[in-house]
Amino acid sequence: MQEKITTRLRSDTLTGTVYLQPRRRSRGFAKDSPGGQMLWPERFNVSEGPSELVVVFWSGGKDSFLALSALYETYPAEQKPMPRVVLLTTIDPKTNVVPIQNISSQTVAAQAEALELPLCLVAVGLGDEYTSALRTALHDIPNQMKRTKKSKKASTQNETALLVSTLVFGDLHLEDIRAWREETFGKDYKLLFPVWKKNYESELLPALERLCVKTGAKIFFSNIDEERLGSDENDGTQWQVGQVYDWKRIQERNKISTEQVDLMGECGEFHTCVKFPGMD
Repeated sequence: MQEKITTRLRSDTLTGTVYLQPRRRSRGFAKDSPGGQMLWPERFNVSEGPSELVVVFWSGGKDSFLALSALYETYPAEQKPMPRVVLLTTIDPKTNVVPIQNISSQTVAAQAEALELPLCLVAVGLGDEYTSALRTALHDIPNQMKRTKKSKKASTQNETALLVSTLVFGDLHLEDIRAWREETFGKDYKLLFPVWKKNYESELLPALERLCVKTGAKIFFSNIDEERLGSDENDGTQWQVGQVYDWKRIQERNKISTEQVDLMGECGEFHTCVKFPGMD
């Protein structure tokens, strides 16, 4: 089934919602383990007890990567079992690409496979149907998790599906976006913003560098606003999609430019894509 869906992601535009399960697990972990082990804190093992079902809004870029890692840091600190995480990504149904982020659905599927996490792809535009499509997908995720589990091994008839308890977002400091999320989802779910208003240079960017070393991931520009980022004033070269994201280079640019660029691109100057080892 996974191979058929992957082929579909390459060749067709998506409609509705597609749910993907990872095909493999890291050596030493059971097939029904929560996944995401590459981001777990060192020396943390699977612990017994009920797990929460958490949905991470996954853009495919560095901010959601940081948010997911920060989420995993909180559970051992609170002596709680690791959650069962599902990544949720919205896709433009006309292009099969993450809107604004400019990342293809097959790239997002490859990220989820590398992280060994389930992925819920929601094909919806940014119009009036956006919110209702997300609500429907969130409501259906527990049933999808239960259905997949039953397909792998026999289950009792009275087994109940885990309910989604928490939604996680990688927002950094844009108040209007956070307010919309709280108004839209806050009554039904616990909302977490693990990287909210954290200092870039002392917290987030060093954490991103450590993550890349730990996982072997690399961060690339996936979309660039050429009018706002423009050419590098140090050497005149153009910033380009596909280049490695180097925040120190942006920092140097800001020192000699009157037009400042957010080091994380939070104001839309650029967007990024995370690529794990083995991804093209």
